[in-house]
Amino acid sequence: MKYFLNIFLLSVFTNSMANQKIQIFDTSIRVNDNCQIEFNYNDTVQTYGFPFSKNGKCEFTTHSGTNIVHTEFINGMYILFIENNIKTQDKCYSEYSAFGISRQNTINVTNRIKKSGSCYQDKEIQSFKYFSKFLKPLTSIR
Repeated sequence: MKYFLNIFLLSVFTNSMANQKIQIFDTSIRVNDNCQIEFNYNDTVQTYGFPFSKNGKCEFTTHSGTNIVHTEFINGMYILFIENNIKTQDKCYSEYSAFGISRQNTINVTNRIKKSGSCYQDKEIQSFKYFSKFLKPLTSIR
């Protein structure tokens, strides 16, 4: 029974990730079609656009081989990566950046962009720690 419950919960979580919308503390977060992050708290929506060089397919970075969003709790906030995957005829490359949400629903962002020669990559803890140094409050939507 426990096995089936775990499969059901994983299935529900996986299907909810298909539209790239997640909840951290009291803030709902989604990636829109323009590679912008939309933060929604108490019916207040705030949008942040990362300075990517061009629009590709943007999505939250997931744990390797899954569609489970990879987050780390560092310096009092959950940190996530957004990856902009750009496909050409024969290759796929990406640009990525990070953002964070604190328990007070403060949004922290950076305009720092890193490039990668491949797409759909998980990030290691060192990347989370590196980007956490550059995150600054966008504004509080409390």
